Amino acid sequence: MDPSSSRKDSLEPGSALSEEEAKRQRKLSSTPEAELSIPSKSLRAIVTESRPYKYKPLNEDEIRLLRLFSPSSQERNEIRAELIHVNTHETPEYEALSYTWGTEESSECIIIEGQSLPVRPNLLQCLHVLRPQHSNRYRLIWIDAICINQDDLDERSLQVGFMCNVYSRRSRLVV
Repeated sequence: MDPSSSRKDSLEPGSALSEEEAKRQRKLSSTPEAELSIPSKSLRAIVTESRPYKYKPLNEDEIRLLRLFSPSSQERNEIRAELIHVNTHETPEYEALSYTWGTEESSECIIIEGQSLPVRPNLLQCLHVLRPQHSNRYRLIWIDAICINQDDLDERSLQVGFMCNVYSRRSRLVV
């Protein structure tokens, strides 16, 4: 984004969180699942104890965007995010990730709104690199493997039809 731009959208990638968003992030980080960070347990064990993420249905003219939060000081290895629904005609600035899914199973997990979502190891590595490193920041990004409910064939078919539009409207393509 051009730093001289006067547009200050609250969903601008890399922007500082508003007070409300910072409270929301603190609330997310204070969920019972997040408090399971006992030194003797591995992150994988902690995540498998949390509830699996349940996608909320999309309206027919919506897509999901991943709000990828900066790491908390307590758990730097954990990826925390939330999925937001946006109208395809009124999308905020966002980035789109283009990457190879790979052949490995979804053996890793990220935390979305206090719930675990399985991801492939190469996507987890991308998320560690892409997440903002400064506190109280986030990155708004579209990633097909996360933003499309891969278990819902109807949604997947509809969303694949939006992919050209999703890639053409992004502010930046990350490869």
